[in-house]
Amino acid sequence: MKSNHYKNAKGEQYDFTVKVWTRPNLRGSAGEMLMCMGKQALEQMFDLCEVDTKTTSIHFEYPERWANILELRALTDRIPVVFPNIQSVTIVTHSVYIIQCVHSEHIGIYDDSSKYPEKTYANLKTRYCPPPDEMQGLFVATPNDMKLVHTHDNNPIPRHLK
Repeated sequence: MKSNHYKNAKGEQYDFTVKVWTRPNLRGSAGEMLMCMGKQALEQMFDLCEVDTKTTSIHFEYPERWANILELRALTDRIPVVFPNIQSVTIVTHSVYIIQCVHSEHIGIYDDSSKYPEKTYANLKTRYCPPPDEMQGLFVATPNDMKLVHTHDNNPIPRHLK
């Protein structure tokens, strides 16, 4: 979504979208490479601190894994300075520090619509997020298709807790 809130160095509005997942599971190793999306841009903004005129689009997957609180809060101001020709930014996050710094019309909240557990913190059968990808099966990719092959039952409760 474009608006006057986010402009690049040329004064052009650019697409800025924040997708908030309320209960992600960040411990799954199957998505580890996906979690690195945007890490190079963070290094460019906060370690190298050099202007990059070639980058026009950035996609961050949970940048809170690679950035501290002050860096997360600085993202919206730092992006158009380091990437003056930016046209599109997408951030997938669950960080309140990012959410607090973004205008509300640029935020989409995604939830699994399940009831939040109440006063069940000591119950080992209570899940606060979906199981990691590798507990659900194996993804098999071919040039034409990608599908999930179930390697065991889909019950997210470990067998020893049933």
